Amino acid sequence: MAETHRRRDVGVAAVLLLLYLNLSSQGSAEGAVTCGIQDPTFSGRGYNPTYNVRGVEAEIDVRSGVLCQSGNGPDTFFTSWVMIANGGGSGYAQVGHMFKNFGTNHRFFYEYDVGPGGFTRVFWGSPVFGNHHNFRASRSTSDGHVHFTVEGNNPPGSVPGETNFDPFQEWPSTIAWWSSETAHIGSDVPGTPSNKTNYEFVHHKNNNEVWTLQNWNLVPQPGACYFSVAEVTSDSHFRSWTNSPTHSC
Repeated sequence: MAETHRRRDVGVAAVLLLLYLNLSSQGSAEGAVTCGIQDPTFSGRGYNPTYNVRGVEAEIDVRSGVLCQSGNGPDTFFTSWVMIANGGGSGYAQVGHMFKNFGTNHRFFYEYDVGPGGFTRVFWGSPVFGNHHNFRASRSTSDGHVHFTVEGNNPPGSVPGETNFDPFQEWPSTIAWWSSETAHIGSDVPGTPSNKTNYEFVHHKNNNEVWTLQNWNLVPQPGACYFSVAEVTSDSHFRSWTNSPTHSC
């Protein structure tokens, strides 16, 4: 059964948009690192073309990591996802998997926020560490909504697996992101030096409604010196992981 949540303290897309830089981490959920402040931290790649992005997708490894304070601290999580985001402010639409210390620990999820004033998050399913899945967020030409799929399948339940808005009507432009994320700086992003998170077959849907490769030109910020990203195949495959279990640099 899907769970629906509507609350978020930090606008993820706003952080990504305002703090990005131009381009020129299986384990347990137990850790001793203090959580620190609640502030999303990222490890991935992005693309900002000269036209509106109409979809994003990638095949992502389901890797684990370590949650801060042995999972006994504040509500927290790590996740990996794909996202269409507002290119001119806050607002986003994303789908991926999340490991958390509240509710059922490991779930698939989609989430969207048209802008300031709250967001919608839906959990479902039971991801398995070691598997990999195609995650896609794609704007439909019929209704303008962003539709979310995992392996081409819509999320189950009575709540539609889509946004309730058309980003082209609400936002001045759209950009693409593929990233891992932590809710607190003391947690790991998924993946380790020996078991990295692969983002493969990374595509965006262009202004001709064609899925295509892209040149990375964004790095999500804020990041951390103990979170690493490495390109494997130009514009289609990168890896993300936590390079230091003690979060030292």
